[in-house]
Amino acid sequence: MASSFGYASDQLEREWCALVRAAMEKTVAELPGFKPAARYDVLVPDDTRMGSGDRRKAIQILTPWVRELRQREPRLGKISVAASLDVLYDIGGMSLVIPFVEWSSPREVVNGESFSYRVEYAGRFVAQNAIRRHKAAGGPVYSIDSDGKLVKETSDGRRFEVRVSEAGEESVVQELSRR
Repeated sequence: MASSFGYASDQLEREWCALVRAAMEKTVAELPGFKPAARYDVLVPDDTRMGSGDRRKAIQILTPWVRELRQREPRLGKISVAASLDVLYDIGGMSLVIPFVEWSSPREVVNGESFSYRVEYAGRFVAQNAIRRHKAAGGPVYSIDSDGKLVKETSDGRRFEVRVSEAGEESVVQELSRR
């Protein structure tokens, strides 16, 4: 939980890393229920309000723990974190901080795919899971359609064209057909 008093030294990074470790421990505990694979690469979405702070410092804090985790669970491959729009890639391995601005320039080609394509795929995966969780919790999802209209989709699948006033008030223009 974000501190209202601020953070001293590396307290922010340590607190953030504790949340990442908790998410990873939960994921590792769920591995037996996953489809069997020789290796599992894991991308942890950072949905905290506090953020990771100094990303390089966070990687330094997480690296020894990730290495120990891989020894306990050898099926783990690359472990990365999507922090805001940046990716902390392969913590405990190559350990790169990939800023959002570099995603569009292919820096590496692996098996015929550019690195930026793989990062884009991972970003879409994280976004789709976040939207799915938000819908499951009963929250609406907003998007802009191809005509530039603001569309609100409720958790029961109903879709509405909506407008939002400058005061932030939402009004329904019309109900749209379901997809």
